[in-house]
Amino acid sequence: AYRNRYHLVVASDAGSLLYAGDEHVRMWPGELWWFNNKALHWARNESERWRIHVIFDVLPNKIGLPWDAFTGGPRSVLG
Repeated sequence: AYRNRYHLVVASDAGSLLYAGDEHVRMWPGELWWFNNKALHWARNESERWRIHVIFDVLPNKIGLPWDAFTGGPRSVLG
């Protein structure tokens, strides 16, 4: 089953780089991001300090809210 994957960035000194498909974003503390977890993806930490993310999956919305329509690269959910 397809699940929507989210990253809530808790700590990241240099911002965390997330690559998904042919796109990439730099994620900063306090941001919440969605990305297509079926695409080839990886992350990179450019800091000597730990990056801390809360990563969670949510089942697709059954009532048709916009979260069901996400495709492609990473998207900021907040802001």
